[in-house]
Amino acid sequence: MHTQPFINITSHGDRLTLSTEELAQRWGIDPESLKRAVRNGSAPVRPIIPAAGRWVFSLAAAEQAERATVAS
Repeated sequence: MHTQPFINITSHGDRLTLSTEELAQRWGIDPESLKRAVRNGSAPVRPIIPAAGRWVFSLAAAEQAERATVAS
C-alpha cells in the first residue's frame, strides 16, 4: 500500500494558501515569471482563489508539485 508523506502546513502558520509573491519566493523565482507561467499553462500549480485581483495558491498543491519535481 502506498501512502503519501504528511503535508506540513505549520511552516506557514497553519495557513493553507500562498500568495503569488510567497510562492515565487518559496521557489526562488520572480513573481512575474510565476504569473507568466500560469498564463501560458506551464506552471505546475494553478491559482485556486482569485482574491481582489490577486491569485492564491494551495499550499498542498505547491508541496505536491515540489515532491514531484524531487521524485523526477
